Amino acid sequence: MNKGCRYFESETPHFFKIVLSDALQNGRLGIPKKFVRKYGSNLPGLVSLHVASGDVWEVELLRENDNAFLRRGWPDFAKRYAIQQGHFLVFRHEGGSAFRVVIFDKSASEIEYPVVPENGDPKMEEDEGDMSVEAFEDHSDQTRRNQRQELPSASIPSPSSKKKKTNERLNKQAVGGSSDFALFIGTL
Repeated sequence: MNKGCRYFESETPHFFKIVLSDALQNGRLGIPKKFVRKYGSNLPGLVSLHVASGDVWEVELLRENDNAFLRRGWPDFAKRYAIQQGHFLVFRHEGGSAFRVVIFDKSASEIEYPVVPENGDPKMEEDEGDMSVEAFEDHSDQTRRNQRQELPSASIPSPSSKKKKTNERLNKQAVGGSSDFALFIGTL
């Protein structure tokens, strides 16, 4: 580091891990030493891993000398998200014990996170899936109707009228102001 320079430090620092076979076989995932040296003293013995689906996993943070590992709870987390050798995980420290985790598979794409209903019964999710979507859609339609009533209709142009006006303006400019041609093109 250049002593004369100032540096910005993120309030939510990140680290990443490429999952190697030993992390799966030994049932623990190492945290980079530099991250541990810089932020490890503030980390409790139990951390929470938050994924995009809203699931939260409690995982033990084990310290050995200068090293730190995600241990108890890590094998269950890895199994749940089908983490394999070569997967890429990005951890963002949200503060306290919380980490946001993004999981990328071997294709370098974020995985699709499995979702289990609150009662933990996968069968229940299949049986009620259609009904809950319908109820949500009905509520959304009602909410949209309520919003439309509250907003004056003249203040927000519809997307189609906005598009038509833009097309007319662009066509006039392209043809040199011939409004008949612009209106013809704008109606297509």
